[in-house]
Amino acid sequence: MKALVIGASGGVGLATMRALLASGHEATAFVRDASRLRDGLPDSRGSAVVQGDVMDAAAVMAAVPGHDVVMVALGAPRGRPTADDVCAVGTGHVVAAMQAAGVRRLLVVTTLGLGDTKAKTPLLFRLVMATILKKQIADKVRQEAVVMASGLDWTLVRPVGLSSKPATGAWLADVNRVRNMQVSRGDVAVAMVSMAESGAYVGAGVIISG
Repeated sequence: MKALVIGASGGVGLATMRALLASGHEATAFVRDASRLRDGLPDSRGSAVVQGDVMDAAAVMAAVPGHDVVMVALGAPRGRPTADDVCAVGTGHVVAAMQAAGVRRLLVVTTLGLGDTKAKTPLLFRLVMATILKKQIADKVRQEAVVMASGLDWTLVRPVGLSSKPATGAWLADVNRVRNMQVSRGDVAVAMVSMAESGAYVGAGVIISG
């Protein structure tokens, strides 16, 4: 499998690159700033880096062809200026590029609390989403709408609270069930690779919990 990871220098994106390579797949990192891959990858064999801005439709259009699956892990990095609509607009560019290139499989990381998972989110999480993260959540809502209207073989990956703890391998992927409210980024990455390999959860939003 040859995968393109959009937002590969972020926490989940970099973990996804590592998980893909560890599973023997080829992986291309699409990043705005290649120097942000400072932590590096465990093995550069099978990997490539494309520097480009997801807000640049032409750059995304050039990066997508030749891949079997695209994994989107966009977000707003702390301390870095980012457009309020980077997730929705950037994912729109990804969708257009995939449609043009005939690439079907798309996995997009959003968050628990969107769509039909809102009722499964603790009150404190909902308060934070409605106040401190209001702009980011609005962008994620628009992003999910773009994905669901794409006509592609999409999966919305909705993790619970993310941690930087080592992957446990004991993650749970389920459309309804939440086992606990924290999961490592490494486990989210492994879950995404597993879904890409199996084709599970096409046309669904899936919760990833620890």
